[in-house]
Amino acid sequence: MLAAVKSVVDRLNDKSSAIVDYVARFPAQLDAASGDDGRPLGAALADIAWARRATARPKFYPSLLAWYADPAPFYRPRDMARRGLAGAVGSVRPVAAADVAAPVGAWFGWERPAPVRCVVEHLSNAVASYAGRDKAQYAEVARAVYAELSRAVDDAESPPPPPPPHDVVEVRHTQTLIIVIIIIF
Repeated sequence: MLAAVKSVVDRLNDKSSAIVDYVARFPAQLDAASGDDGRPLGAALADIAWARRATARPKFYPSLLAWYADPAPFYRPRDMARRGLAGAVGSVRPVAAADVAAPVGAWFGWERPAPVRCVVEHLSNAVASYAGRDKAQYAEVARAVYAELSRAVDDAESPPPPPPPHDVVEVRHTQTLIIVIIIIF
């Protein structure tokens, strides 16, 4: 029985990979209408739980820092982060299992900055789990967090729409915290 269940999950993983391969090879298809409502395929795919998350930590990721763990095998792409953001949100958001080109990532929302709340929560997890033996990996996480928060501030300063004032204040306080953490490392 377990083998049958595993083969179903394996087949679903294969289908998920096939979708990623297809949209990577034919990104223009994401603009095509899907279904009777004429909604673009890219928008429809962004709202369906079909994308796999990375289950293995990247090599630069600290061994003691939690990695996002959820038993769900698939996620809506818009609820995930692109692989490049693993260091900035890897403990609090599912990270995509595959890299995709920017036009494809834009449909899934992966080109936007990660939510500030997620980045700050990940930073909090990094601080709580810090171990001197993984200093280089934690320095990489601090760099990734700082870079992502800088993107959020840059996006907040460019119109429209401006973010709520409390988000900008939270980002600035977080940047100060990151600088303190970097000095401690």
